[in-house]
Amino acid sequence: MILWVVVQIQRRQVFRRKKGDRRIILFALVLNLILAFSSLFYAVILILHLGFYGLAGYGLLKPEALDYTIVKIPLYFLTVNAAILVAWYKYVTGNRMVMWTPSSR
Repeated sequence: MILWVVVQIQRRQVFRRKKGDRRIILFALVLNLILAFSSLFYAVILILHLGFYGLAGYGLLKPEALDYTIVKIPLYFLTVNAAILVAWYKYVTGNRMVMWTPSSR
């Protein structure tokens, strides 16, 4: 697994991003999980990573927490990525968005 990751990084396949491509976040989380057992540094990074998602989850569960910027930013990030996931699902399943026409005045 780690050898595959190293090869992909050397080929720059991992960091080649297209519009809407958010796989790097999932890749970072999986890599954090793997590396957390090898070093204290990576364990701290994993805790920060999970804390970021924890703050977003807290913002989802407690709307009054949205008064704090430290909760708004992770929740915004999570919401945008969820919207992209839904959009890709609709695109892959063939559910196209119908354009509306404005009323004539």
